[in-house]
Amino acid sequence: MSSENTEAFPILSAADLALVEDHGVRRSIDVGDYLFRQGEQTNDFYAVLSGAVEIVVHADGTDRVITRHGPGRFVGELNLVTGLRVFVSARVVEPGEVVVLSRQALQHLLATETRLSDVILRAFMARRALLLSSAAASLRLVGSRFSPETRRIREYLTRSRVPHEWLNPDEDPSIEALLQTSGLDPGDLPVVCTGETVLRRVTAGSLAEYLGLTVANLPSRIFDLVIAGGGPAGLAAAVYGASEGLRTLVLDMVAVGGQAGSSSRIENYFGFPTGISGDELTQRALVQAEKFGAHLTSPCAAASLREEGGHLVVRLSDGSDVVRLTNNPAIDTMGGWSPDGNRIVFTSTRDGNARIYVMNADGTSPARLTSGPGQDVTPEWSSDGKKIVFSSTRNGNFEIYLMSADGTNQTRLTNNPAIDILPDIY
Repeated sequence: MSSENTEAFPILSAADLALVEDHGVRRSIDVGDYLFRQGEQTNDFYAVLSGAVEIVVHADGTDRVITRHGPGRFVGELNLVTGLRVFVSARVVEPGEVVVLSRQALQHLLATETRLSDVILRAFMARRALLLSSAAASLRLVGSRFSPETRRIREYLTRSRVPHEWLNPDEDPSIEALLQTSGLDPGDLPVVCTGETVLRRVTAGSLAEYLGLTVANLPSRIFDLVIAGGGPAGLAAAVYGASEGLRTLVLDMVAVGGQAGSSSRIENYFGFPTGISGDELTQRALVQAEKFGAHLTSPCAAASLREEGGHLVVRLSDGSDVVRLTNNPAIDTMGGWSPDGNRIVFTSTRDGNARIYVMNADGTSPARLTSGPGQDVTPEWSSDGKKIVFSSTRNGNFEIYLMSADGTNQTRLTNNPAIDILPDIY
């Protein structure tokens, strides 16, 4: 992977690094440290202040260096937005310092720093395009071209832009020998090998769940908006819904992008007079939706819709349910679980203005915690469940406030002409 690609590997200015540090924490790094390893479920975002970090992919018993990040560069790619399992490792080769942002802190940065957000997201998309070939060995699919499940998995991986290699035992006798050496037989196919993990008789659905791209990997199954179909219209609806603060889920029975995602060229889509490939259109829309916090799951379909106890419940094709806990004309949004999982804090306009409410985990007993002038939004629990931090315009512009979990002891924490919003308690 060439480090000369300035879109994929921009150098952040001192001012940009200062903005990143406002959202994260400094950390010293030493030679031999791993910031993250191939196969881990998730990783953090790192801006390199000094030292150097190599990105490596492990395959066939060896590590191959893909690129090297020095001062001013940042470590991370599109999986920080999509939630895909990590498929490369980041190894420190020169001691120094980095700024570390969790995925949630990075999402706050992307939502509040528009110019820097554009730089980071363009780099993420460009890096994924390069990694499709340079990191393909990180995931290997072994299966016959005549196997319907192998074809489904190949389509899913390709349309989801997951780096991978396909090994066809029908054409290469050495693959059969490799399977025998690994203790596998033809009855185990299709097989996926990724790092030290071997998935036997894998399906597109089970692979998607392992990769972290299904609703099974989300901390809750409570949504304000569920969209059936991940084509251009569905993704557009996800962008609009998530950007308005609705907890949004998109379902697609094959892969996000729908039929348009497999089109080599789309000439009649609004805003692209010279045309655009279905793959590029899908990736742009996907990143935009997930930037605002939308969740996407595939392969998955909506099987039924029912009302249960005043809540709307969507039954998915895997037999599980996703739930809408509130059902009223107002906007109920920005829900978050208490650390013990027994309560949900959320923002609602049910009294005309945006206020902070809390309710039981089953949607019962909603209670308003805030009142007065202004808008109260973006509530977050403290790690011990005793406090709630939120943003409010009750004194003119957005400031950060803290209160006890029962709504008492409301205290303003910030006071300046700028906008302070999207608080979190680490």
